[in-house]
Amino acid sequence: MVRYWFLLTFLFVITNIAFSQDGSLNTPKVLLAKIAKTPQDTNRVKLLIRLGSYYVLKPGYFKTDKDSALACFDEAHDLSVAIHSKKWENETYLQKGYCYLQLDDEVRGSEYFMKVIDFYRKENSKLDEARVWEKFGYGVSRKPALLEKKIYCYQQARRLFRELHNGLNEIEDFKNIADAHMVEGRYDLAERELLQVISQYKVANYKNLHYTYDLLASLNRMKGDLHQELFYKMEVVSSMESTRDFSHATYFYYNLATTYYDLGLYEKSIAYYYKALPFSIKEKNYNRFYELLRDIVQALILQNKPKQALQFLKVKTIAVPPANLKQKEWMDAAFGSCYKELKMYTKAEIYYLDMIRLAEVDYKNQGFEDYYHNYSIVGNFFVATGQYKKADYYLSKLLNASPLLIRPSVMSQIQLLQFKVDSALGRWVSAIKHFELHKKLNDSLFNATNKKLIDEVQLRYASEKKDEDIQLQAKNIQLLTKQSQLEQNQVDRTRAIKNVILGAFVMSMLLLVLIINRYRLKQRSIVMLEEKQTEITRKNVSLQQLAMDNEWLVKEVHHRVKNNLHIIISLLQSQSAFLKDQVALDAVLDSQHRIHAISLIHQKLYKAELGTTIYMPEYIGELTEYLRQSFGVGQKVVFSQRVEPLYLDIAIAVPLGLILNEVITNSIKYAFYPGQDGKITITLTCPDNHIARLVIADDGRGLPSGFVIEQSNSFGMTLVRGLVENDLGGSYQIVNDFGTAFLIDFEINPLASSC
Repeated sequence: MVRYWFLLTFLFVITNIAFSQDGSLNTPKVLLAKIAKTPQDTNRVKLLIRLGSYYVLKPGYFKTDKDSALACFDEAHDLSVAIHSKKWENETYLQKGYCYLQLDDEVRGSEYFMKVIDFYRKENSKLDEARVWEKFGYGVSRKPALLEKKIYCYQQARRLFRELHNGLNEIEDFKNIADAHMVEGRYDLAERELLQVISQYKVANYKNLHYTYDLLASLNRMKGDLHQELFYKMEVVSSMESTRDFSHATYFYYNLATTYYDLGLYEKSIAYYYKALPFSIKEKNYNRFYELLRDIVQALILQNKPKQALQFLKVKTIAVPPANLKQKEWMDAAFGSCYKELKMYTKAEIYYLDMIRLAEVDYKNQGFEDYYHNYSIVGNFFVATGQYKKADYYLSKLLNASPLLIRPSVMSQIQLLQFKVDSALGRWVSAIKHFELHKKLNDSLFNATNKKLIDEVQLRYASEKKDEDIQLQAKNIQLLTKQSQLEQNQVDRTRAIKNVILGAFVMSMLLLVLIINRYRLKQRSIVMLEEKQTEITRKNVSLQQLAMDNEWLVKEVHHRVKNNLHIIISLLQSQSAFLKDQVALDAVLDSQHRIHAISLIHQKLYKAELGTTIYMPEYIGELTEYLRQSFGVGQKVVFSQRVEPLYLDIAIAVPLGLILNEVITNSIKYAFYPGQDGKITITLTCPDNHIARLVIADDGRGLPSGFVIEQSNSFGMTLVRGLVENDLGGSYQIVNDFGTAFLIDFEINPLASSC
């Protein structure tokens, strides 16, 4: 993981004269005009080095730029020799050395650095030698073959700074060594070293620890440890805010927001994206500004707020219009996502294809992660719109990419998309393989245990902050206690003198003995009470931990049941593609709906905070929306819901969900004439604490004349009768008047349900 600010720090150090007084980099035209007017002295040398540095720092890679830079440095070197300035002669060597290292000419680059190092060794200037070794280390490439040399340079600089008792520089180079070990893939060694760096900085009372914490966060990201990654990113933000060092606020807030986004915590993600926005404008980092806009829009969409996302995007892009290909590409992605969620698919496809076009044009300046992210967006769009062959083209590019270039959370979704494509195209074996990979990645990222670890990190973070406040208060109390003791001692001394004067020494001694005796008895009682309180507290903590573990275990069971039911649904869906008999196909589809009704309950229990009860308004709303989408009725059938805020136990909720599924399915299929608009009304009320009533009514053509549910051979009606009478212990009634209404009365347990 490239530490951008370290590289920039180096470039600013070795080219501090390459910048004008106001901090802006001069253009070649301006610099050449100044050089032409400057005599042959050190000022001309500075201008030549400044011009050469412009070409070295110029974005992109062009060999002609590096050649121009070397020509400037050669002229500066010759002039330095002519005016007998050893200082500027050495500076030109360093500039040429760095330029050759940028050209991957490691041999010639090293030669120029070593010339300067040998000079300072002869001068016995350890400080200057240490700084050159440090610059040498910055300049050496981070390619695997050169990492050992990079580490050697930092070790030499660290050794010299230690001899000079320059503690902070020594620690800084120790951190650079750890960073190189991380690039080598020696994660355990790098982590131990970075923790030592943190410890040494604290001893030195150095406050800006956020840069080191950021390295630790990156290291744990590479290791796949989301628990520690989140913890260290929170430490980064805490350190930055406490020191008021907001020079990299955009980067740090963005990193923490991205981690929350990957974990599905979108509200927290949006909060930190918003924190980063004003800093990106302040830093004039407009690329990051547009990247933030894209990610905020995506998070809002995942919260089912596409209209709000589109309005937010329009306002921001009017205020700060996109100025380059990258910014336009990100806005294409954001607008495409908004229009996709608003079901304006033609507009969405136009934006997405333009995004891919811009990414291909600007390929050299693309980050690999962004480049493949674009393909993921387009692949997801074509799957959602049923264009599976187009989706297959883009997803294949992602699956062939290196796993290191795509975040695990993104790869999990790619595997799921490929499963859908393979299923639609009849590639069953491949579909199952991709579905299994999706489940494996998804469970590793978002299972209940991992969620518990994340909660523990945030709790640990809050606890540590609270402990710091308590320690500070304890120190204040100690100071007050000492002051009180001093005052008391003074009073006792005065009293003793007075007692000696009054000749009451004997009485005072007797009284003192009595007080001491009582004090000891009281202290013993206090100690015994404290021991008992400690034991009670320990047992309470153990019981609380046991209760929490049991709760997590139950949630995990519901999570696993829900996953298994979804696998069954997927298998039924795949099997239905082979069925030609319409009756069999309908039976499979009905089974899918019934299993989904049960799966939805386990999903609610997994996310619920109230144990084994289901909040019925939310559950019935999601079940009806699922059936409406499954049968594709659109706006032809309107669902009206009047459900009291009722919590029902799972033993009641499961049969009730199956009954709702059967009756609503029958209404959708048979209640309305072809092309007829209709309305289905669901009412769930609780007249008292023991009896609840469910009514499912439609305004369709009604049941056939003479229809008797007890004589019906339909499996669905038989299932409904069994569920009402046997599972709910209730009664039912069918009213066939201006449509059909199915009424069910059943008992509920007020201790297990909330009415």
